[in-house]
Amino acid sequence: MAEAAYSMDSRAAIEDLLRDEVAMSEQFRAGAGPILRHLLRNDDRAMFSDEVIARVRGILRDLATQLLTATQEGASEPGRVPEQAIEELVISFVEIPALLSHIHALTLEWQLADQLATRIAL
Repeated sequence: MAEAAYSMDSRAAIEDLLRDEVAMSEQFRAGAGPILRHLLRNDDRAMFSDEVIARVRGILRDLATQLLTATQEGASEPGRVPEQAIEELVISFVEIPALLSHIHALTLEWQLADQLATRIAL
């Protein structure tokens, strides 16, 4: 009898998990259209190249790590920041348009400076 109750609870939990995953996929799919259209319509791929996206992601990750580390300094047991906490904060940062735009602009500025340095052989 206990196995039947456990089976029903686990089945409901799995269904909830799958429902959440489908909802997230639908949100992603709905948001992907405008991005894909922009990338296909524009020949200037420099603004959203793999390198730019990787650098933006890296800056967001570094910012999250620094912030979480700074908040741990006063803790009784400071240590390594959990990976999940970093990822959750990065996801939160992505939802802040001003921060994301600023980091994207910094990345484009770096890319331009790097290209100019290469061009004039610095």
